Amino acid sequence: MISVLNKSGRAQYFGFISEEDVDYIANYLTKRKINFDTFGGIEDSERSYLSIYDDFPPDRTDYPVSVIKIELAKNAKEQSHRNYLGSLLGLGIDRRVIGDILINDKTAYVSVNYDFVNFIKSELTKISNESCEVSEIEDFSELKRKREFKEITISVASKRLDAIVSELTNLSRDDSKNLITKGLVSVNGEEVLSPVKEIKPDSKISVRKHGKFIFVAEQGNTKSGRLRLTFKKYM
Repeated sequence: MISVLNKSGRAQYFGFISEEDVDYIANYLTKRKINFDTFGGIEDSERSYLSIYDDFPPDRTDYPVSVIKIELAKNAKEQSHRNYLGSLLGLGIDRRVIGDILINDKTAYVSVNYDFVNFIKSELTKISNESCEVSEIEDFSELKRKREFKEITISVASKRLDAIVSELTNLSRDDSKNLITKGLVSVNGEEVLSPVKEIKPDSKISVRKHGKFIFVAEQGNTKSGRLRLTFKKYM
């Protein structure tokens, strides 16, 4: 990846990548002082393209990202995210070609690699068993994902990272420490290798393969003196 950048001198693009993988790669690049940026076509995307560049970040229009609009027939039944994704993958498209899917009643907006727009427009005629029409969106700057969260309240002896990760993931304290020391846990986008790091409110904790969490508030103490902490988990 780095050698390609050095040889060409131009920004290189990789994606679509999951939010979790972006965090993991970002830690790697930050340590090596490599410039990078992300863009998914839809604001606050869960899946994005990652760019690596020398001096100046690429413009949004330089990313190989387009957004298509899939409209079901008027008499069609509404379809799930799973059905939209399954129908697209059924065309033989690799998962990395497809970004976020936003559904509004009988319409879906899908971020895709722009090289596949015409192919999808000509080949995608149904979502599940429902007829559809596909068009390309010229201006998708207003599209924004509405994030969903699940609130979680935990009780811990301290605000140490390993204690919090253990409760959030339902792993043992030792397993949580191993995740941290292996570089699989980040706080506010930065890899943390110390299990004893104290976590402050508003911090974002990402645990590879287990999800991303926001420390919302301290809720006092339990009768036994343990701390009650509230988090929101990205869904």
